[in-house]
Amino acid sequence: MLRVLSEQPRIDCVEVLVMLSIYSLAMNRRHSEYCMVGYVVRFSVIMGLHLNVPRHQLPSRELREHRNRVWWTAYILDRSWACMLRKPVSIQDEDIDVDLPSKFPCTS
Repeated sequence: MLRVLSEQPRIDCVEVLVMLSIYSLAMNRRHSEYCMVGYVVRFSVIMGLHLNVPRHQLPSRELREHRNRVWWTAYILDRSWACMLRKPVSIQDEDIDVDLPSKFPCTS
């Protein structure tokens, strides 16, 4: 299933890989979880999730918040798995320019 990765990653692809990485952790497949979360971070960088999107480009506050939460989930998992396995992280902190997620749920 993972051999057919999309040329242009979408946020749903990133979310599925996050879930598969967490599942791999539950199944004690540490190398798989680390590799999958590495894909997630790379796909997120391709999509620009590691950067803030100006309000005029993406007016929906909910979509901007969703992008932030997906990014920070991938970031935290990447850091956690890399630390656990004593492996390198997928992205350096100075390359990240996105706001932290808000403390409040996004409701209209």
